[in-house]
Amino acid sequence: MKIKTFGTVLILLLLVDVAVNFLRITPVVYSQGTRRVPTEYSTIQEAIDASNPGDIIYVSKGTYYEHLAITKDRLVLVGENVSTTIIDGNQTGTGIRILANNVTITGFTIQGSGLQYEEDQGIYVYRSSNQTIAGNIIHNCHVGIRVHDSRNSRIIENTVGNNSDSGIILQVNTRNTFINGNNITNNGYVGINVFAYADNNTISENTIMNNGYCGIQLYLPRWNSVHGNILMFNERGVRFVGDRTAYNTISDNAIAQNEYGIDFWDNSSLHNVIYHNDIINNAYQLYLETPTINFTGNIWNNTTKEGNYWSDYEGEDSDSDGIGDTDIPHLGVDYYPLNNPTGPIPFLLNGRLYPVTLRSSSVIAELYFNQASKEIDFKVIGPIGTDGYCNITIAKSLLNPLASQSWVVLLDGIKQNVSIAENATSTSLYFIYKHSIHDVRITVEANDNLIFYIIGTVVLIVLIVGTMFTLMKRKQRTRILSRTKLKS
Repeated sequence: MKIKTFGTVLILLLLVDVAVNFLRITPVVYSQGTRRVPTEYSTIQEAIDASNPGDIIYVSKGTYYEHLAITKDRLVLVGENVSTTIIDGNQTGTGIRILANNVTITGFTIQGSGLQYEEDQGIYVYRSSNQTIAGNIIHNCHVGIRVHDSRNSRIIENTVGNNSDSGIILQVNTRNTFINGNNITNNGYVGINVFAYADNNTISENTIMNNGYCGIQLYLPRWNSVHGNILMFNERGVRFVGDRTAYNTISDNAIAQNEYGIDFWDNSSLHNVIYHNDIINNAYQLYLETPTINFTGNIWNNTTKEGNYWSDYEGEDSDSDGIGDTDIPHLGVDYYPLNNPTGPIPFLLNGRLYPVTLRSSSVIAELYFNQASKEIDFKVIGPIGTDGYCNITIAKSLLNPLASQSWVVLLDGIKQNVSIAENATSTSLYFIYKHSIHDVRITVEANDNLIFYIIGTVVLIVLIVGTMFTLMKRKQRTRILSRTKLKS
């Protein structure tokens, strides 16, 4: 019996270790204690209260109407299945309150907190360090995750959505938080709010969409890094507020199809560094809420003099170095606007995002995907008469011709010769042209040659069937004649 128990514990420890490494989280050393809910303890809080620092609490699937308080270090709470292991606050209080160090929460749906601004959250981390919140669903709360005056937390690969206020809030001296790979959508106010002296945090590779007020708000923080995120369909993409909001770095983000792409409350937010972002098709690419002042107190390029890609920049690159040379500074700030998007551009189709990569010797402007007609439109711009090329790589799930269709690239409405290369996930289209200002349209359409082939095949089949039928009729007549002669 002891051997069996020890084996079970060992398997659980191995599973947790694999999950932790898979999520790129630095593992910590745990003790041998494992508590099971509901087989050994009827509630999760009972298991927490009975645990020693370093224990694992394994929670089987089910709905637990609880408000948890964790006050012991190095506890690990593991849900059996993220979709069916549910902690429900029953519309009151906070789902999980963490008041200890080195706590891990993974594999739960956390929902139904109360709706008071300071008191009620899905998860509340308070004055503690080294928390790991990974692989959870946190929804229908007031705030999904709030981290207050804490250090070194890791918030990784969670789905945080449909909360009435914000998805994630960092506040009051919260430091060195790593927020990575989360899906943060449909929150009523802000996706991620970096607030009130929350410094030296990293926000990277998150998808932040359809939040009511803005995707990421920087409200009085310093030295934060915001990079590699997708910020789409929010009212504001990134917003700067207050005179302490300084020395933050905003780089390599896709800021697309928001009402306001980059928004400054006033010109008191200074010394922020903003470069290598793809700022595409926002109604206002750059917006200052106090229009009588300007944005010049910030830095809009990196140390190698590379700025941002703006889909509304329509200048030229006369020396072919990938940076626009005319009509600068773009929007009064960017002296080194990039010709092409820096990374894959996410295009939305049927609720999913698909990457499209564009590399060209031209300035690419007015880049747009039309969902209804399933076509990609943009302009190519360059010095008149010089040679230009474009290579666009499209995810097959976005545009993938059927057997009866083929790729079509139109330059000012005229079909182009295209070189096509494919792999398992994407198709690359390469074409050349003489520079001017050209409208490019990329789509798929019915293959005329295939249609003619099909029609010809159908006609041939009809002829063959008709010929066979005629031969059979003749053979039948011959047999009848032969029988008639024999009888006579």
